[in-house]
Amino acid sequence: ILFVCSANRIRSRGAEIFFSKKYPEHNFESCGTNKSFVEGTKQIFSDAQMITEEMIKEFDLIYFMKLENMIEAMKIINKQLILNNAEKIEILEIEDIYDSCEEKNLIKKLENTQIMINKKWVE
Repeated sequence: ILFVCSANRIRSRGAEIFFSKKYPEHNFESCGTNKSFVEGTKQIFSDAQMITEEMIKEFDLIYFMKLENMIEAMKIINKQLILNNAEKIEILEIEDIYDSCEEKNLIKKLENTQIMINKKWVE
């Protein structure tokens, strides 16, 4: 399961950490869509990942934090590839308002977020 936000430093990273702890038997990863934050001068984490076509092909489920993140991904990688994989993409509607991937309000939001694992919705 892949989580995608802009910078791969707060929302998607927080979701990866949170759900990895909650469901350790599953593989969770995260990435970003904004090159300057993920790889450039505004980079915070050295292990931040930029979204790739391989990720779209590889992961069974992809959760974009906001619709804007998916639109940004379509500018970076093959738009048709994303559209062709629409059945495994969800938008979580998690705003970019948090200061840390461990912020209590983000954790609370993630606790109340449903994701699908093995074709079953879980919280």
